[in-house]
Amino acid sequence: MKKVKVIIEWASDGGVWALIEGDGFTGRGDTVEAAVNELKEGVAFFIETAKEMNFPYKDYLACIIHKSSNFFHFFRIGENFC
Repeated sequence: MKKVKVIIEWASDGGVWALIEGDGFTGRGDTVEAAVNELKEGVAFFIETAKEMNFPYKDYLACIIHKSSNFFHFFRIGENFC
């Protein structure tokens, strides 16, 4: 199982960034939850596009969008995500 690290950063304008370390996926919002939701939407869009264009994507990305209710739990305590 792959461990995924999501970094939460506060912007100087008061916004929040969520990014998957090493993968280039990001989300931004007014709250941590909003930033994480945008991050998951971006990952979901990427997977949808990958399927339509028939190119591969990393399996663990699908876990990020399907484990939404436990998203923070997995990142806070460092458990395997998928």
